[in-house]
Amino acid sequence: MKVSTNIIIIMISLLAACNQPQQPKASEQELIDADHAFAELAAKEGIGKAFITYADSSAIIMHNARMPLKGIDDITKVYSQIPNNLSLEWEPTKAEIAGSGDMGYTFGKYTFTSGDSVEYGHYLTFWKKDRTGTWKYVVDTGTENPK
Repeated sequence: MKVSTNIIIIMISLLAACNQPQQPKASEQELIDADHAFAELAAKEGIGKAFITYADSSAIIMHNARMPLKGIDDITKVYSQIPNNLSLEWEPTKAEIAGSGDMGYTFGKYTFTSGDSVEYGHYLTFWKKDRTGTWKYVVDTGTENPK
């Protein structure tokens, strides 16, 4: 009789767990909004400030013909030196969220302006939610292409 009582208790516990309200999953729009906020910070306070602020502590940035930056210390060292007269604008065109709701990616177009030089390209940013529920990028990469 003791075995069947334990099985019943386990089954009731499992059923109760299945009926618990689930945390709402992040929407693709929520991730696009985070990417827009990231771009707005870059426009208002500079590229460096934005890339440091939105980086996860273990983030990686990969760009053409450069060694990857690995972690917040590398990112801070390089991005704190970026002059404020440079402009980087981007617009996400697609976002997807993992089934877990805590990871996703955005993809879109960017324009980088330095003096009279303009570079056009596409970017891909992988995101995860930190402990506070804030989206932080974990990998950011882009590729230059003709306008």
